[in-house]
Amino acid sequence: MRRATTIAAVCVFVLGSATAAAAQQRPPRGFLEVAVATNLRTPATVAQDHRFTEFLETADVTSAVQVGRGVRTGARAGWWVTRRVALAGGVSVLRASGAVQGTYAFPSPFVFNAPVTATGSARARRTAVDTSVDVIASLFDERGWQLTAGIGPDIARVRQPLLADVLTATYEFPFTAIALTPASGASHSTAVGVHVTAALARHLGHHLDLTGTFDYRRAPVHLTTVDGAATVNAGGAAAGGGLRVRF
Repeated sequence: MRRATTIAAVCVFVLGSATAAAAQQRPPRGFLEVAVATNLRTPATVAQDHRFTEFLETADVTSAVQVGRGVRTGARAGWWVTRRVALAGGVSVLRASGAVQGTYAFPSPFVFNAPVTATGSARARRTAVDTSVDVIASLFDERGWQLTAGIGPDIARVRQPLLADVLTATYEFPFTAIALTPASGASHSTAVGVHVTAALARHLGHHLDLTGTFDYRRAPVHLTTVDGAATVNAGGAAAGGGLRVRF
């Protein structure tokens, strides 16, 4: 009886150890990523040219918004549906410094073809919030390295000050000068586009990875002010790195 009890205890211990070992070897299916990246190229200049009739001549207001590459921070969570395919959703925020420059040319009511001109500039910081849902494929996962790639829809909400948002032009009698008054507005809109992603991860442990990331987003956003329409693409190619926690 004592021998049977001992054998049973040994069996339970062996089975428990095997189950624990299997649980430790089983790859985690959930993951949470945080990353910081920057655009690889300077965004395109956003230009506007507003022409209208005043005093039987053509008035012209031109502007150009230029922003830097900026810094994009983001987080993403996902789940491996199979060993090779995962679904993930994430949010990222791009912040980029910028400036807008404007030129005004208004006709004089007293002298033909002798416009009154003025130039002005102001800060035009860009903010873009992107929400994406991706289907991710594991292309390689051996010897402590993993390569993944994914694609999915992207919803981009962009806030970009344009000339009419940050400078107000006043042209009054005796029509010899254009007064420019600073303002603090901004144009904003939302568009749906596409997000392509790739990541090379180094497994630091069973639950932690160091990642290098590449993202491409395209979601042109159309903005409208009194100076007309403008198109802003706050996405483009970005590269960076971060950490991935697997659970």
